[in-house]
Parts: sequence; C-alpha cells; structure tokens
Amino acid sequence: MKMVIITCVSDYEKDITKILEKAEVNAFSAFNIDGYRNDKNEFDLQSWFPSTRLGTESLMFFSFDTSDKIKNLFKHLKEYNDTLDSSPVRAAVMPIEESI
Repeated sequence: MKMVIITCVSDYEKDITKILEKAEVNAFSAFNIDGYRNDKNEFDLQSWFPSTRLGTESLMFFSFDTSDKIKNLFKHLKEYNDTLDSSPVRAAVMPIEESI
C-alpha cells in the first residue's frame, strides 16, 4: 500500500476530483491549505507554491491505494498538467510500512 498526496490551486478542485474518479481512486480526503514559498530557501521545490506573502488558496488531497492505481493516477495528472499554462498540480507517493 502507498499514500499519494496531491496539491493544487483551489480552482482545480473539480478537475482533480474527476481525475481521481477516472483513475479509480475510490476513497480520498481533501482539505484547504494556504501555499507559501520562501525565496531564500536553498531547496528548490520547482515553484511548488508561488512566492507571495498572502499565500495561495490551495487544496491537498490524499489517498491510500495500490501502486497500479497510483501509476494510473500519475498518468492522468501528467496529462492534465500538459494542458496548463501555470500552477501545475504536484503529487508525491510514499510507501506505507505499517498501518492499523
């Protein structure tokens, strides 16, 4: 089992929900976040969040699922990002060593 985390600007909420459905990710959670980036940070997050003092209204989705479904999800997210001019969707996968 793996955990996938997706972040995006709030404007993409409906699109990401549709992508999760298309990838057959049947259970996920989402919550509102404010994204910030400190330009003085040496670690480049590839503009994960824009550099703005007010923050950016964003969303974070997460789900626990199989590797196959997550690979399919990443395929759809990459295709979606190819249609965007700015503010790409970001996603990361983490292995789950143990759960209850």
